[in-house]
Amino acid sequence: AALKKSRYVLYFHSENSRNSPFIKAELSQAKEADKKIKLVLLDESPQDYSTLSLVGNVNGVKLFKRADMKNLFESLLDPNFIYGK
Repeated sequence: AALKKSRYVLYFHSENSRNSPFIKAELSQAKEADKKIKLVLLDESPQDYSTLSLVGNVNGVKLFKRADMKNLFESLLDPNFIYGK
């Protein structure tokens, strides 16, 4: 029910999340529900192909340090935000 009401889904990518079958299942549900998935990179670990095919966007907002929070909030508020600024 919550997924239907949401405008988009945030995917926080890290080495741990990349290997989680639960994350992949949730991303699959979001894609099936035709929800935009916004990618937030928590580290520089590589992304795997199966997750990328669900997310559909290799570029994401980096959230490696506190200063990166501004880009994250801008991307959430602005539908035309360009990833990788």
